[in-house]
Amino acid sequence: MPPVVPSFHVDDAERPLYTAAQIARAAQRSKRHILASLALVPSTAVPEAGNIAKGWTVESLPASIRQSLETVARKKGYRSVHALLDEPTPRWMPEIKTQDIAPADIQAAEKLRECLRPYLRACSDLDVDLPELKALTLRGYARAFGYDIKERRLLQLVELVNERDRGLEEWDRLEIYLPRIYKAAPAQSKVIEFPVRFEALEIALSSIENESPAPEEIAFIWKAAVDAYLLQSETVEDESKLKKQLADFLRVHAPWIGRSASAILRNLERKIKIAREKGIEELRDHRAEASGNYRRPDFAQDKLLLAKVATFHEGNISLANRLLRKGWTHPNTGEFFKFSSDYLDYISFNPRVDKSKVPDFMRMAVAGPVQSIRPLIYGPRAAKLAAPSRRRDWSDVQPNDWHTSDDETANSFVFVVDPAGAYECEEFRFNVLRPQILPLYDVASEMPLALIVSPTAGYSAETIRSLVVPTWLDPRVGMPFRGCLFERGTWEAQQVQSLVNWAKIDASFARQGISMRLHNATTPRAKTIERIFGVEQDRTSVLPGYIGRGKGDGRYERVDRFLQSLRKAGQPRKENVDPREMLLSLEEFTSRLQEIMRDLSKEPINGSRHRGRSPEEMWDESLSQATVRPRQVLPASLEYLLATKETEVKVSTDGILLTIGRERYQYCASERLGLLVGRKVSVRYAGRVPDHIIVRDPVEDPKGLAPFTVPLRQRIPAMSATREQFKQARAEENLFISQQRALYRLIAPSNNITVQRADLGTESLRAEGEAISAAEREFQKKESKRRELSPKAAELGRRRGLDTTGQDPERVISVLGPIDELRRKILAQEETQTGADE
Repeated sequence: MPPVVPSFHVDDAERPLYTAAQIARAAQRSKRHILASLALVPSTAVPEAGNIAKGWTVESLPASIRQSLETVARKKGYRSVHALLDEPTPRWMPEIKTQDIAPADIQAAEKLRECLRPYLRACSDLDVDLPELKALTLRGYARAFGYDIKERRLLQLVELVNERDRGLEEWDRLEIYLPRIYKAAPAQSKVIEFPVRFEALEIALSSIENESPAPEEIAFIWKAAVDAYLLQSETVEDESKLKKQLADFLRVHAPWIGRSASAILRNLERKIKIAREKGIEELRDHRAEASGNYRRPDFAQDKLLLAKVATFHEGNISLANRLLRKGWTHPNTGEFFKFSSDYLDYISFNPRVDKSKVPDFMRMAVAGPVQSIRPLIYGPRAAKLAAPSRRRDWSDVQPNDWHTSDDETANSFVFVVDPAGAYECEEFRFNVLRPQILPLYDVASEMPLALIVSPTAGYSAETIRSLVVPTWLDPRVGMPFRGCLFERGTWEAQQVQSLVNWAKIDASFARQGISMRLHNATTPRAKTIERIFGVEQDRTSVLPGYIGRGKGDGRYERVDRFLQSLRKAGQPRKENVDPREMLLSLEEFTSRLQEIMRDLSKEPINGSRHRGRSPEEMWDESLSQATVRPRQVLPASLEYLLATKETEVKVSTDGILLTIGRERYQYCASERLGLLVGRKVSVRYAGRVPDHIIVRDPVEDPKGLAPFTVPLRQRIPAMSATREQFKQARAEENLFISQQRALYRLIAPSNNITVQRADLGTESLRAEGEAISAAEREFQKKESKRRELSPKAAELGRRRGLDTTGQDPERVISVLGPIDELRRKILAQEETQTGADE
């Protein structure tokens, strides 16, 4: 390559002058950059396109610019820098004449010119704030085209226009603003005389409806065009003329097949040559086949091995990849797995650099199948949970239609005062535990209605009844319209099912509009209460004793250390620690939880059900509707249907032995019960440890109008029961009963409409209920009188040296009372006689 010849010395007046645009174009830099570099270099006025512009000689240019010009001149083969600068720059012209370009592209070019022209002109002015002008240009583009673009896209458009302008600064030229890919305008329909008609090609073109056909459709038309040419070339003498006519035909009827007539003709000749040499079936796009996507072997068998071994290892693809490279034997089946030698030779692997690396094409091919198959291996329930979620339509579910409940273990430790507790402090003994929470919610509005906090680890059907029954019997809530949504398991117990089996009780309930049923949810996703649990657990994280949702969360080590510092019973040397320093009592925790649930009822919820309303607002809106339905509340005569459980028991010589949970309770202190030995009777009871039962003889009293009560017989030591032992046993049993009672809290809505109809149910049901209520009142009256007279009976027995424990206090008073009165009178007479003698 010849060296760049330096310029000869001439007078300054004779040296050529070059504008900043010429220098920028030759140096392949932006004009703004050149102007900034020449800001301190004196310039000379030079006429340009009817205007006066600034000009500089090559010798006056800074060294950096001259060096750039010399480098470009050397690369392009110019003799000197002057030759590079003097080289005229041809104007850029589109391949299609401007008048033949599609009108849509012309309109887009006009809009773009109006947007970019001020910005392009301002690039030559160093005093203009380009960032601000750029923001104005972006807003102008959005107004012109109707959509926003990013700054990066704007700079791409500016670069395209500058590339086409070639430094001439002809910013008014419309052609330089054309899109990068522009189309020709549809040719005017005109009659072209062809020696033959391309009928098959016309039929093929009629099947293309899209103005922008897909690549497959374009390939189909090319194949039809070549086929038409080969068919007609056998009957014509001038094949070149036929090619030109076919290219013109395509230009008229398929303008999207090529950018110009010459381009269509070139492609047509190339495809005709391929069809004649290799057959017309070879007319397909080979670019996809020749791309890098098809150069790598498929390794289908190796992908299958990787997926299989990864499934064996809990979906760990990296571990499976390492095992398969060295070979792995299944420990149970003895089956051997290893990658193929072709794969091992093709894919390099260095575990010392990155042992978890797996080729992207292998990981992408295996990750999806492994993730899909893992739930199937775990079991049917896991597979069901992995299935797509079901979208629910809540339009037919209104507040108070359904009530729902489920259990959760509290994430906080609490303490429960217990004389037989495992821990102790100076004031009392206690147990530390995580209570069981059983809330009751309205399904549609997620309004909290009630909750039970139990100190026991599990819960039973009786706990469920203890939650549901008081809530439904309370006039502030009432019963749901349609039923309950419970989980399978304990909720399927017979005593829970009886809560809603109204049709089995009497058909009159259906006529009155009360028809409830249990709906069992089998998966967590089917239980709407799970979302409420998550929100509630977030709120309880501020309570004392909180240990997090996960087991063994090390972040809450302070709570763990406090629990370890508590003194167990029988450790007198250990420091005394009061549990109230960090833990809440069960009663305090229940009250705090009740407050949290009340706050949540007032908090707005997003989603299709609530739409920004709170549960309380949604509940109140249901009450303000024109067709509001009042909540049903059972009358007093029918409350026994919910409040008690009924069972059939055979009366033995020991009376009635009632099994509740793991305990058996004896009821025998009744003369009427003694007459029913050997017969089956109907027994109703309430509570987990009922202090009495209501007995009905189904033979003598089929309608249940004459029930009677039998009290619980208290337990005493098996051998040599003394008075003190008897009292201690009774005290312990009372303590046991009190410990089994969970803490119930009602969270009734502030507004509600309930109705209690006295005519609900049939006359026989109401009569039976009134008889049971009368028996209950009689028993309570006797119990109240017994508690009132017991101290007096005990005092009378003590005076006579008798143990009256377990005796009827009224009978004791009737026997010992007159004796005590007679003794008092005798003593009074003796005192009077003694005074008279003195």
